[in-house]
Amino acid sequence: MLTPAIISPQDSQRRLPFPKHGIDVNFCRNPQCDLFAEPPDPFKKLGRPKGNTKPNYPRGKVIGSGDEKTFTCGACGQSSIVKNNGAVVDEYRRLRKRFQQEGPRDCCPADACANRNKPLSQHPELYRKSGRTAKGAQRWKCKTCLTSFSLGSRIRRQHRSNANRDVLWMITNGLPISKIGDFTGLCPRDVYRKIDFIYDRVIDHTANREGSF
Repeated sequence: MLTPAIISPQDSQRRLPFPKHGIDVNFCRNPQCDLFAEPPDPFKKLGRPKGNTKPNYPRGKVIGSGDEKTFTCGACGQSSIVKNNGAVVDEYRRLRKRFQQEGPRDCCPADACANRNKPLSQHPELYRKSGRTAKGAQRWKCKTCLTSFSLGSRIRRQHRSNANRDVLWMITNGLPISKIGDFTGLCPRDVYRKIDFIYDRVIDHTANREGSF
């Protein structure tokens, strides 16, 4: 009776994360290296049969454990932090969704309305004027569902816009919220609103740049 071969558990142990949907960012990131973008051997070498080891397969070194690993290229010696491929894919999806072009703003905001994606600029017959807001912006009403909406800049409710630059500088330099409030005279609620406003402006700028690219 033949005894089945015993496979070491280390044969299947990986030193690099699994790819996610075919995406793997753990390779040499030096564009001048001959092994740039070449996926290295993801498995541990210890305990593997010699027949399963490819002599010309780029390996390099993986140092560390858990979520704190570093990959060092065996050709150029450049090191890079090992990334979680799943997290990279999730972040890509989040940014892609955020950067997708939004629908027209000058249309009925009701999702179930037939005029939802019919902008006022192209279909003025579908809307009528309905007074003005407290800030003086024109208010419009959809003739189909009678939903009201107003147009104007999204930053028209910004107060003390002169503090935006100071808040941005302090955030990038690691100042706590309390210190930002002391220097600018803003309460914590307004500081957080400034942060949200700056974040939206950065995202919009990045979306426009990526769209142009």
